[in-house]
Order: sequence, then C-alpha cells, then structure tokens
Amino acid sequence: MGQSKKKGRTPHATMRYEIESMLKQTLGQETLATQEGHLHTPQADVYETANEIIILMDLPGIPKENIDLYVYKDRVLMEARKKGKKAPKNARFHCIERYFGKFQRSIDIPVTVHTGKVEAHMQNGVLIICLPKIVDRRGQKKRVEVK
Repeated sequence: MGQSKKKGRTPHATMRYEIESMLKQTLGQETLATQEGHLHTPQADVYETANEIIILMDLPGIPKENIDLYVYKDRVLMEARKKGKKAPKNARFHCIERYFGKFQRSIDIPVTVHTGKVEAHMQNGVLIICLPKIVDRRGQKKRVEVK
C-alpha cells in the first residue's frame, strides 16, 4: 500500500480506500471514488424470467431525480448522486461509513433486450429495472409450405 495519506482521511479510511482500489483493479468492479474519497458499489440482484431480465439495485436515500439510467445493447449503466450534510469543521469522527457524492454501477445483460421498452421505478429504496427480452427466432425450425 502507498504511503500517501489524503488530507482529512483517517488511517482506517485510507487503508480501506487502498484495499478497495486493489480489489477494483483485480476483480474489475464498477466502484468509483466519490467526492469525499469513499468508495461505493450499490448491491444488485439480476435474474431472468421467460420474458424479461430484472435488475434490483439497492439505492437507499437517493431520490429518483438523482438517478440517471442508460441501456446499451448489452449493458445497463446507473449513475447516481447522494447528497449529505457536511459535518461542522470542529467535528471529530469516530466512524465514517456513509457515502455521499457521485457513483455508478454497470451491469452486463446476458441476452438481447428491447431497449425501447425498458421500464424502471423506485420502491422502498430499491431501483427496479425491467428489461423485456427480444426472442431470437433465427435458430428455430419453422415449417414452410411449398407451393
């Protein structure tokens, strides 16, 4: 780990930042540093039904107005901003675990989806993204009448 210490960052926060940075590089996680120097990767579940891919992403305390959602042919990108109150200048922290600032999460989509029909909504701090699948019929056998 490097010897440099960011101004205002506790030794614990510095070590956590460096460990998570190494994990990000090693595992390819889509974690970004926020303005305050903390790291955050929102937890997500991805599952598939017969007709769609569903993504559930935990975003507690983030209003829907602060969420930008993009869908590409094989990827969903969520960018969000979480605002918080600044502590008084003379405050002495004993624990810093909450995150504030900008962050993003990218998730690969395992099948082709109809990007024009994607729907998303927030429910109790969970972003629910519904991606309708496009059925590829090119590999299916179909009888053709010979005239």
